Amino acid sequence: MIGEKPVYMLQSPNYIHFRNEWQILGLDVVGQWHRNSFQKLMEKVNESSVGADFDDFVYRQDPCRCEMGKLRSGPADAGAAFSKLVCGQNQMTFVEEWTEASASEFRDKSVRILGAWFELFSNTAIIAQKCCLRALVQPVKFPDSRRFLGNRVMAIGEPMQQSFKAMPFKVGFTFTCLRKTGNYNLFIDTTVNSWRDNQRVWIQVEGTYPMDKPINATNPDVAKIPFDDCKNFLESEVLDFFGKFDKEE
Repeated sequence: MIGEKPVYMLQSPNYIHFRNEWQILGLDVVGQWHRNSFQKLMEKVNESSVGADFDDFVYRQDPCRCEMGKLRSGPADAGAAFSKLVCGQNQMTFVEEWTEASASEFRDKSVRILGAWFELFSNTAIIAQKCCLRALVQPVKFPDSRRFLGNRVMAIGEPMQQSFKAMPFKVGFTFTCLRKTGNYNLFIDTTVNSWRDNQRVWIQVEGTYPMDKPINATNPDVAKIPFDDCKNFLESEVLDFFGKFDKEE
């Protein structure tokens, strides 16, 4: 019915936040950091197939920082919906939160933004990438996500209730994985909490990737790989783990 919240089961996460952060070498070359360069970047991003349509631009010389973005419409029960590109002295970050973009759309936008970046800053290179995805999922058998995490997954619900006078308003945990992916080590930090409606589970996956070979003007598509690794980790391993507990007690 109109006005009802969509229900996303464990198998179909509702993504609410995407972020790619790139560590850049070469941007501190004298003459590169000035307002006109970043105004041209915003024009290129808006004119290309990125579909950014940024309409807000902020530039500071000291410390060196430039932000461009756009406020967007989002769910009524969510926070502010926006797209933003932030450029610092040795770092660039692209974020979309509470927008209607899918994970694959955000990934492809990121690559096209890098294409526009390297047209203007061709002598720079990216040596590391950090990706972040946040999603909400709905347990099928547990109407209260605090009990799902506390009682079922962590099995600490009963001692918590015996120790605390009131039920905690948030229950969760964090874990870190290290694995070999291609020719580099992949660090993945995962944080899990009950969401503020106490029905859904909030999941954040952050992956840090030192590049085996730098990303430059010749290979911006390489930025897809770390993002897809994080997405696949969330949708396969993390959701598979929770799926083992989302059953009748």
